Amino acid sequence: QYAAWCALCLAVAGQLAGLWFDRSAVGTYESSLWGATQGPSIIAAELLSLLPVLFYLSKRPGLGYLGLTLCIIALIATFRRSGILAAGVGLAIYLVLWGAKANAKQLRPVLLALGSIAVLAGALSATPVARGLIARFADLDISRGGTGSGRTSLWPIVLNHVERREFGQQLFGEGPLAILAVTRENYSVGIGAHNDWLDVLMAAGLVGVSLHTWFFVNIFTLAKRLLRVNPQMGVASFSTLGMMIFLGATSGGVFDPTMAPLYAFIGYGAFELQRCRSPWRRDLAIHMRRQLGSVNRPAPWFQV
Repeated sequence: QYAAWCALCLAVAGQLAGLWFDRSAVGTYESSLWGATQGPSIIAAELLSLLPVLFYLSKRPGLGYLGLTLCIIALIATFRRSGILAAGVGLAIYLVLWGAKANAKQLRPVLLALGSIAVLAGALSATPVARGLIARFADLDISRGGTGSGRTSLWPIVLNHVERREFGQQLFGEGPLAILAVTRENYSVGIGAHNDWLDVLMAAGLVGVSLHTWFFVNIFTLAKRLLRVNPQMGVASFSTLGMMIFLGATSGGVFDPTMAPLYAFIGYGAFELQRCRSPWRRDLAIHMRRQLGSVNRPAPWFQV
């Protein structure tokens, strides 16, 4: 909770500082907030990784609503389409799962946050910020000549290269830097595929893709089990899974260091599941406390 709030406040403070010092984005978009870094994707990834924690904390009145509202507004202000859409996927999953449980109390903070954001969007609809954001999303419409920032050209290049590889490379890949050589040769710039699945396929072949899939299957299993023992964390875990899959397929970067809060949340979920499934551990801790001292006050750190 404290780590998530510190990270959120730092990101928002950086964006406000960027607005104060008039550090706008690329000249085409009038007022995207970059904050204290030259890469808006860094801020977007950090904010997106905080959403699962804020979903879990939304059960707390006041703070849950405020955290979600600040995080989503700050994420939209980065103009990162993949991050914004991934957050939308996570919100949709959260609303659907709690809606299926007919739990209005859990939905209230999220609905209030979305309502506040809708009011703010309506108030800013005629501003350069809104026009810049609409222009960014218009590039996703392929029927009108959109390229998705080059993805429609980049992905076929990678797939064509994969089809021509030898059998051994199909199985085990070409190493982590192979994608840069391919894109530099055929796309003039050495960059990743903007798709985690294609990056893994290039680097580690079908074996790597299988392990990548197994990783997400494990998160699905964890979320399903958590849904039974801790519904709040289970729903947030399903939202996490949806955001990770969507972001990995549309932009990549699920394994970037800026996603650390998201992985901390998954680890905490695994711990919570183990704790709920092993009540004898709690009974053992109480027994040890009785042996070491009074149950009514915490045991000293050296006794613990």
